[in-house]
Amino acid sequence: MSHAATPELAFPGAAGFGAFTKGGKGGKVIEVTRLDDDLKNPPEGSFRWAVLQKGARVVKFRVAGTIVLQDAVEIREPFITIDGGDAPGMGVCLRGGSLEFKDTHDIIVRNIRVRLGDETTKRKNRERKLKRPEHSNALDCIGLTRCRDAIIDHVSTSWSCDELFSVVHCQNVTVQWCLLAEPLSNPELHPYGDNHAFCFNSSADTMSVHHCLFARYVMRGPQFEANDMRKGDDYAVQMEAVNNVMFDYQKSGSRFTTGVEDHKDEATPKGYAFQFIGNVYRAIRSAMPSRP
Repeated sequence: MSHAATPELAFPGAAGFGAFTKGGKGGKVIEVTRLDDDLKNPPEGSFRWAVLQKGARVVKFRVAGTIVLQDAVEIREPFITIDGGDAPGMGVCLRGGSLEFKDTHDIIVRNIRVRLGDETTKRKNRERKLKRPEHSNALDCIGLTRCRDAIIDHVSTSWSCDELFSVVHCQNVTVQWCLLAEPLSNPELHPYGDNHAFCFNSSADTMSVHHCLFARYVMRGPQFEANDMRKGDDYAVQMEAVNNVMFDYQKSGSRFTTGVEDHKDEATPKGYAFQFIGNVYRAIRSAMPSRP
């Protein structure tokens, strides 16, 4: 009699759909040794340089402080672990640029802060002589698009210009033990020009969100959306929000839709299952912050 091997957890305590991602396990350790950033020519030892390396890799930090990014960091190479748990002092914080994963897989992000802020968006508006951005690209703190096998653990996010988290067309994703708080409400920071202090959008995913704190936002904490027929998604959607706290929201703590917001009649026939279990909701309806 043969027995299938039990999959190995990404790390002790990992749970949910993304619990078995490999990340950069077994790959080379790449150290971040400096806090500066260069968009065109990332210097060796910088965060941008480290995460854009090829092959399985574990990114560790040998410096503490704030890394001010010149713009978004877009990661497409698979098998990556970003772990700030060993950073000295008070750890590391990313500011000024979104952390974006696109068309990739096996992702682990742990023990960092992402405080996007409004400086980069305002600078781009000035350079392009715009009142507000033309699109919503790179306005989130963390975004995953068309990815699979990912886990985000003990990450603190705030001061986004759109959502704090965005997970779209992804499979086997977990967001756990994270803080999502204070997306910015300034209408100059979003294409819609409204009070867009939204928290977490999850569209066409298989995903778990558990033991997170969502605080001071308008709505989408999280928002679950079914597959979009226009995208040709061929898998059933399953999303769960378990044992989270939703605090001080204005419109809705959480919500779900059977289509994609403005296209509710276009839910995929593949089906969907949404579960909200053991969450605590407390609406205070404070004014949303418009700047960091």
